[in-house]
Amino acid sequence: MSHATTVRIPASAKRRLARRAPDERRGRTARRRAVAGEAPVVAAARFGREWGLVRPKQTVDADILENKPRSWSWVGYFSFFVVLAFGIAGAVRLWRRRVPIWPFVMTAVMVSVTAVVFYGNTRFRIPVEIAIVVLAAVAITPRRDVEPALELT
Repeated sequence: MSHATTVRIPASAKRRLARRAPDERRGRTARRRAVAGEAPVVAAARFGREWGLVRPKQTVDADILENKPRSWSWVGYFSFFVVLAFGIAGAVRLWRRRVPIWPFVMTAVMVSVTAVVFYGNTRFRIPVEIAIVVLAAVAITPRRDVEPALELT
């Protein structure tokens, strides 16, 4: 059986703490207001970090911390944008054919919301990269090969 230890706070210390409490509450409230005012800037920075639009050198440096060579991190950084361009072309191609692209779009929205709410990191982008590669494949596939497959949808 454990024994509870009771700590007695002297009355003078209680009075000192009671006098300081309102000042500390005002300080915390001011800090909260300042942080709330920065929320849009922080959200934009997180979004940009997720998609590689903000401070690419820091993104590459973060990859190095994960034991990836710097040169390969830069190759991965730039190749993402190449594949993204083809992915956008594939999405446009499907959209023009009236094929639903909302699963691909919602994957990107999910990744973006996760980055804005928590923090941006390229690792969180993995689900949408799969969707981008699928869309890029649609973009580079010859039309004669895509048409029969689209009729199945």
